[in-house]
Amino acid sequence: PGAEPPAPEPEKKEVPVGALILPGILFMSLMFMGQGLSDDLWHERRQYTLRRVVVSPRSERSFYAGKLAAGAVFIGGVCLVALAAGMVYLELSLAWLPLAWAWSMLSGVVLTQMLTLVSLMASSHRGANILSLAIIFPLMMLGGSFFPFEAMPTWMAAVGRWTPNGW
Repeated sequence: PGAEPPAPEPEKKEVPVGALILPGILFMSLMFMGQGLSDDLWHERRQYTLRRVVVSPRSERSFYAGKLAAGAVFIGGVCLVALAAGMVYLELSLAWLPLAWAWSMLSGVVLTQMLTLVSLMASSHRGANILSLAIIFPLMMLGGSFFPFEAMPTWMAAVGRWTPNGW
C-alpha cells in the first residue's frame, strides 16, 4: 500500500552505426595518407631530388619542413571535408568540428612522421612499403577502423583502446 512504484530507467540514446564507424574510417584514411606521404621520399630519391637538395643553398631541414607543411595542408583539407560531411550526414553537432579537425590533423601529421621514420629505416622502397603495411593493418584491425569497439571481444577492445586510433 505505501510502496512507491520503481522509477523508470532512463532511456539509452542509441548511437547511429555511422557515428561509430566515422572515426575509424577517418583514421584509416589518415594512415594511408601518412603512408603515401612518407613513401614520397623514395620517389624523391629515385628522381635525384634529394641530391639536389643537399647541394642547394637551403638546408635539408627546410626542404623537409616544406614537405611536412604541404602534407599537413593536404591532411587538414581531407580531414575537414570528411568530418564536415560525416557530421552533417549523421546530424551531429558541428560545434565539435574545430576540435575534431585539429585532433585528426595533428594525428595525421604525427602518423606521417612516424611512418616517415620507418620508411627511412628501410633499405629499399619495397621494404619500406612492407614495413609500413605491417604496422598499419594491425593498428587498423585493433584500433577500431574495421570494426567498432562495441562489436569486438572485450579483450580486443581493451587492447585496441591503447592504439593511436583507439585514443
